[in-house]
Order: sequence, then C-alpha cells, then structure tokens
Amino acid sequence: MKTIQEKGNKKIKGIQKYDDNQFKSTQLFKGIKEQESPKDLIYFDVDNYNKPKKLIFYYASFKFLDIIKIVKEHFIDATHSLLEFKMLFYMISAKFPNTHAFPIFQFVVYPNTSENIAFCLKAFFNWAKVKPKYFMSDCAQEIENAIINSFPEVILHWCAVHVMKAFRKNLKDYAFESSDKLILDTKMNYLAYGRNGKKEWIEPTFKKILEIAEKFPEFSKYIQNQWISNQERWTAAERDENLALTNNISESINKKIKYYYFGGTIFMIFDRFVMKLIDFIVPSFYYRISQEIRLRDKIPNPLPSEKKPKKSTIRLDTEKCIMLTDKIKSLIVNSSANLNTLQLGLDDLLDKVVKAAKVQKRMTQYFSKLSIPMEIKLSILTQITEFGCNTPQFIVENA
Repeated sequence: MKTIQEKGNKKIKGIQKYDDNQFKSTQLFKGIKEQESPKDLIYFDVDNYNKPKKLIFYYASFKFLDIIKIVKEHFIDATHSLLEFKMLFYMISAKFPNTHAFPIFQFVVYPNTSENIAFCLKAFFNWAKVKPKYFMSDCAQEIENAIINSFPEVILHWCAVHVMKAFRKNLKDYAFESSDKLILDTKMNYLAYGRNGKKEWIEPTFKKILEIAEKFPEFSKYIQNQWISNQERWTAAERDENLALTNNISESINKKIKYYYFGGTIFMIFDRFVMKLIDFIVPSFYYRISQEIRLRDKIPNPLPSEKKPKKSTIRLDTEKCIMLTDKIKSLIVNSSANLNTLQLGLDDLLDKVVKAAKVQKRMTQYFSKLSIPMEIKLSILTQITEFGCNTPQFIVENA
C-alpha cells in the first residue's frame, strides 16, 4: 500500500524543474512567470541556495483583484510541516454568501517572525490598493504583531476555537475542583461563542471567573493579562453579528491544499510546491469562485435570514408543500411536454422539506431537555432557530 507521502509525490510528479537546486529553480520559474503575467504579484528572495537562513516568497494573481476589493473580512492561517526547513506556508482567505471559501494571497516566510509576515502583508495590500478592516486569526503573537503594526486601524479578532483550546490547555495545569473547572469552561465558552450575549454581560461574567480563578493567583493573573485585557479580540458580544467567530474558513482551505492537492506530503521540495501552487491550485480556486459569483444572484441564500420564525409554529409548513407539490404534479401529468425531470426534482424537494422539519424539531427537543445552564441553553436554542432559517437542503446536509 502506498504511503501518504508517495501519493503526494504522485500528485506533483511531472512538474518541470529549471535547475537541480530547488531554490535556483524557483528563482528561474519566478522570472518566467513575471514575463508571462506581469500584473501578478510575485516575489522570491533567499539568502543561501543550499541552507537558507532567511527566505520570503509570496504570490497573488491579478485575476483576483476585483474580488479582493470587495472582501470585508480577511482570514489568515499557517500550515506547518508542508515545506522543508520548517518554513511556514501562510494563506489569506475570504468568503462571500453563497460561495465556497477561497484564497486571495499566499506566502512563505522563514524564519517565522512578525517582521517577515508584515513584509508580505504590506506588499499584498499595497499591490491590491486595499485597506483591510477586519482580520481573523489564531492567537499567535507573531501574526497579531504583524497585523497591528502594519495596519493600526484594523480590527483583529481571535478564533473562538483557538481561544478555548489555549484556555483549556492552561486550565488543566491547575488543581481546581471539577465543579469549578466546569464553571470556568462554561463561562469562557459562552463569552467566546454566545452570539445572543450583550456587552453588559461581559463584566459580571469575568467577575465570576475571577472569583474562582483567585484560588490560584498565577492563573488569575493569566486570565486578566491574556483574556480580560484582550476581550475585544475574542468575545462574541464585542463582535459584529455578521463577522465570523472562528477561523475555519482559512483552515479548511489550508487542509484542502495540504491533503488534497499535495496528498499529505511533508517537507516538500520548494520549487515543486511553488510551481503547482501558481500553475494549478490558484487557477482552480479562481475558476470556482468566479463561477459562484456569477451564479450567486440566481440561487437561494443559504445564510440565516433576518426574519425569525414564529415560536408557535414550525417554519417549514409541510402540509402546504405537499399541497403545492401535488398541484404542480397534476399540471405535469396533464401537460404534453416531457417534464419528468421536474417531477423528480419536486419529489426530492418535498423529501428534504420533511426531513429538515424533523431535524429542527429533534434538535430543539434534545437540547431543551439537557441539564445545562440556562444562558448556554438559550444560546444553543437561538442558534438552532437561526440554523432552521436556512434552505431545507442546507439543513439536511449540515445537521
């Protein structure tokens, strides 16, 4: 059986090399691309072709320029172990309603310093002639420093998943009672994910956290320095409701590139990585997002609508759907046209409507019975209601 590395090598086999040295080959390839597409943003600099101590590479396709100018929120994430010498591959991604996530800028830095990251970010946004407003990242200090120092007016948010991961990692090092750990975790989780929370709830929630944390002064100091002083970075109540809570958009793309396009290969040869990125990966993402943008005005919006369902009824009126479906079917039967495809589509739609209604009802019943704090329960039930405002197909596929 082939290993994951062998599968990855098969995916990149056949890519032309311009020199036996991977960095010289990359430099030559860069020169060719500059001639082929002078409007692209491409840069490569390495201090030593054999054992580099500093390397910077970045790339953005000019085809994305019009799309980049309407992006509201930028997601940044790094992939580890993909390249040799522990070089980090960074990607800035974005997403619109009714589209998949897509990358708009790729760069590699070695070593991983805020100065090197900032160098790449400034080059990209200057080239695109865009001032970023919102950024989403994990809690890495290098990324935060690079963004804030480069763009002082930007609003930086931390991914809720990484916030809770970092908090729990520190929490387990202290001998709190199990009940205290549960309260601390629940309160922090609510602050990070509670969309229905209010800003005035933040202070009393932190007060409760500190009352328990004071049993270990060092942990209490950690809470104040890391989380309370940076609350605008990660608390859901401090964030516009249209902005994301997690960095899943960027992380999902990085995983797709790492495991789908490169087959999970680790410590890749640099020139092959760059060639496939520029010649295959970026164009494939551009093709998909350009098609989706053309179509998004013609397909239903899968995001929750502002209209809330009435509490006394289920949003999906199955009886009306059945009645309307039967009427359309009778028209099809009496028609001389061949509309079998439409009839199959109606059957499928009705099936999804019924399933979606059942899914929403089961979710509500299950969480209503759980013995969890009321504030958490209300938050969950609110999210279920918002989830139920999606299309039936979205509900069935994502429940």
